[in-house]
Amino acid sequence: YEKYKAVLKLRRRTATASQPRLEVLELDSRHGFGFAVRAAMDYVRTPYVIVMQHDRPFTRAADIPRVLTAMEANPGRYKYVGMPTSTTFGHQYHVLSKYRIRVERVKADEKGLQF
Repeated sequence: YEKYKAVLKLRRRTATASQPRLEVLELDSRHGFGFAVRAAMDYVRTPYVIVMQHDRPFTRAADIPRVLTAMEANPGRYKYVGMPTSTTFGHQYHVLSKYRIRVERVKADEKGLQF
């Protein structure tokens, strides 16, 4: 993990005309995922944030611009979108089997994007 963090820190950069600033924030103690993300929000000046955990890689390609377009078209409806990971892939089946709650996909745009 230390090697991973060292490599990540090498990717820090200042903003340019074609690339945004990239910063690595390392907290001085363990805070848990939610509080770590919250601490990072103090540094954010953009309307959107994508959080990519090192141990939860995406399971397939994600069309981020399309997701943002859907969010902007329905700002009252979509405030958070979780990307597909091995954990979320089976979520609707887990909820159905454990709680007997059916989680249906929601049509997010006219081209078939679903959340």
